[in-house]
Amino acid sequence: MSQIVFLGRFAGSSLRKWIGEEVGFTILPLIILALVLPIIGRNLGLMYTRPEWSFAAIVLFGGAIGRFIHLIDHKRSLPWKLNNTSRLLLLPMVLSVLVFSIGILHEQGAITINGNSLWNVQFLLFIFALAVSFLAELLATADLVERDHLPSWISRYRFYKHTIEALKNSRNELRYVLYALSKRRELKLPVGGGITDSRSPDLPRLETVRSSGF
Repeated sequence: MSQIVFLGRFAGSSLRKWIGEEVGFTILPLIILALVLPIIGRNLGLMYTRPEWSFAAIVLFGGAIGRFIHLIDHKRSLPWKLNNTSRLLLLPMVLSVLVFSIGILHEQGAITINGNSLWNVQFLLFIFALAVSFLAELLATADLVERDHLPSWISRYRFYKHTIEALKNSRNELRYVLYALSKRRELKLPVGGGITDSRSPDLPRLETVRSSGF
């Protein structure tokens, strides 16, 4: 259960960081454009045909490639996979640049093409860029955790978990000591000199006390 909670908080922390640092600034022009279009009397449905979607995809792909390149320097165990991933991402990034250029030319009337197909490809590239960008953020956060550069909530989680385990162990040890002292009093044995299992056959072993749930 604790692992599920940890993974949930890990994914939530990565999602908040990704939205705040990556997606928020990338789609900010699109948000402003969506607010301006109704004000100037234009149809909000025109948002789907705007080439800014391709521009946002280019920015997201570029950020993801940068994160993967950064991970190559620290993730020595699987460098070839990360290197291949960063190279493969160049293809959709170049495709986004091409779609963006065609969209600008089509908007200015320089060329005539099937706009619906272009906008569909553009939006699919944007969705794919979002997924790749979030994956890069997850891997970057996991790399920080592995190198012990932990976010504050992960540090607190590990500290609390370690403290609880230490308290449980200390409680079991204290119960054994109290039980052994009570046995010494019943047998009228001296308390000094330390308490060990070999002092008296009447004293139970530590494992026996723990298994009995005392």
